Amino acid sequence: MPWLRRRARRERVALSNIVLAQYGLSLADWQGREFVLRSRTGATALVSTLGDLWPKAEQLAAREIDPLDPELLDRLDVNHG
Repeated sequence: MPWLRRRARRERVALSNIVLAQYGLSLADWQGREFVLRSRTGATALVSTLGDLWPKAEQLAAREIDPLDPELLDRLDVNHG
């Protein structure tokens, strides 16, 4: 069902944005085919899959990003309950 795929994609974007916000980045769906990754400074990158997201996010943020970093997870737990 196409609507289930769209809903799952929106949920993946929303969860990714919770992590990316900690690094000044945001992710948006682009026509259901790719993602657009943006920095606060206006830099952008097209991301084909979520597997490509983290290396490109590190490039835009100019630092290492580990979405499973225990300190990040603790911060997210405090901020987002």
